[in-house]
Amino acid sequence: MKLMLLSGISRRALLATLAALAALPSPLLFTDTKAQTDPLPSWNDGPAKQAIIELVKATTDRASPKFVPPESRIATFDQDGTTWVEHPIYTQVIYCLERVPAVVKAKPELKNVEPFKTVLSGDREAIAKLSMKDLEKILAVTLTGMTVDEFTAEVTKWIATAKHPRWDRLYTELTYQPMLEVMRYLRENGYKTYIVTGGGQDFVRVYSERVYGIPAEQIVGTAAGIKYGYDKSGKPILTKEPKLLLNDNFAGKPEGIHLEIGDRPIIAFGNSTGDRQMLEYTKAGDGARLALLVLHDDTQREYAYGPAQGLPDTKVGTFTKALYDLASLELREIVRSLVQQIQIGEAQILVWLNRTAIVSSVMPDAPPKPTDSVEPCVLSITASLRRAGKGVRLVIGNGAAKAIDDGLASLIARAIATRNMFLAGRDDSIDAMASRLGVRRDDVAVLVRLSYLSPEIVRAILVGQQPVELTPTRLAMLSRTLPHDWQEQRRLLGFAPA
Repeated sequence: MKLMLLSGISRRALLATLAALAALPSPLLFTDTKAQTDPLPSWNDGPAKQAIIELVKATTDRASPKFVPPESRIATFDQDGTTWVEHPIYTQVIYCLERVPAVVKAKPELKNVEPFKTVLSGDREAIAKLSMKDLEKILAVTLTGMTVDEFTAEVTKWIATAKHPRWDRLYTELTYQPMLEVMRYLRENGYKTYIVTGGGQDFVRVYSERVYGIPAEQIVGTAAGIKYGYDKSGKPILTKEPKLLLNDNFAGKPEGIHLEIGDRPIIAFGNSTGDRQMLEYTKAGDGARLALLVLHDDTQREYAYGPAQGLPDTKVGTFTKALYDLASLELREIVRSLVQQIQIGEAQILVWLNRTAIVSSVMPDAPPKPTDSVEPCVLSITASLRRAGKGVRLVIGNGAAKAIDDGLASLIARAIATRNMFLAGRDDSIDAMASRLGVRRDDVAVLVRLSYLSPEIVRAILVGQQPVELTPTRLAMLSRTLPHDWQEQRRLLGFAPA
């Protein structure tokens, strides 16, 4: 899993990522702790961690021009896929599916009505193919029609014993340690932490304080209608109605933040297209702001999905290439401020860099100096154009990639993890593994084939020495005809003969 920096207060941290976006940190599901002096011990040292620490220091120091008063220190976290596991399907959807038998018992007329009939059949493949409209019907009958107190009691009972099908651990135990650490770190520095989720507001409120240390009143989520009334004894009650008040996803997130928090976040965390507007809204504020994205790319310790970076596509926590590209937008602006001119020749590229801009980027607090007499710095780079798939790539040096391709490295890591899972004997077929992991059969088949790449090819890819033409998409495509002979593999993939 990677945590990607969308924006930050540290230009120094951003400059450190210009050479390779792949150098961003990878917080894991289960990690060892470091020294107690480190506020974020489970985080890899890197731009994201540095930016968070710098943001907290700048916004809590009264002498800093970026100081933020305590009442405005707002931090928002998406839940599914950002603070706990969301695959193969959202936890609340599992709850609703498991509630169907009880609902049908109370309403027998639903027994032979779709989609309830399919859920009662227990056919996992058929259930997985239910449409969004079908799921909405299921959610409507399982999340409404009872009092708020009855709903809270039901969820409390279920969440206390419900376990993830792959990990066989309570859902409430499958939280991400790095996120728990950053929540705690922010609160210790006067920040108020909120969960802003597309999940049900009342559902998350049941366990939020126990799991995240966030009280129920700091949960902003999708909310259904509530009706005031009286029970048979005349006691006032609130009843959940099948009427949507707030769809707290996509644009609904900043709308919900305004309605329920009333202030713009200083820092926000997300992991999918449903979080984009919340992150944009956070970044659009004045002063110091930070927005970060979690990218899931670890099949062995968790899950890998995208489709960004060649990862498997998914409808649960979709992370598109467009969303991935957001992480480099601010870096592009910095590059534009540094580069004065670029000249591309047949065998080299000349780049003129603004010396003054470089100094101000690295040392933003340094006093300005006259720029008229400062000569630019000129870089000469050996390079040529070469066809790569359907496009043309700029090849630096002799044609080796020279830098690790994050997508290719991820494919190799996932292939090795898939082979290890097969060797462990838990699944007896590709179909069985795909079903258990909640991914497409074709994606698993590609990984199985890639697990038989020669050790030399694997080693070359992991150190960034693959042919420039070899992209993640091309590697996945060529795996369909991957020969067993290692020399033939090198020829097919464009490596020089060994």
